Amino acid sequence: MPINKNYILKSIGDDYMLIPLVGDDLDFSKVYNLTETAAVIYKGLVDNKRIDEIVDIIMHEYDVSYIVAYKDTLDFIAELKKRGIYSE
Repeated sequence: MPINKNYILKSIGDDYMLIPLVGDDLDFSKVYNLTETAAVIYKGLVDNKRIDEIVDIIMHEYDVSYIVAYKDTLDFIAELKKRGIYSE
């Protein structure tokens, strides 16, 4: 699986956080705050969805064009790669 399993997604109300694990503990010093869209993309990656499936979800969930959904998805994936959270 390309998602680094040392991170978990947590939500509190409308806020989403990606929190790294250190052993069995959460490391709150390196929490990444996510937008709702980023959380949907992350969940799609965790569920092993293809990029086109994630883009389709974003398009329908947020009523945006293919181009916007595709760009947002690729931009977020690039950020996850940069942080070592996702790899292909």
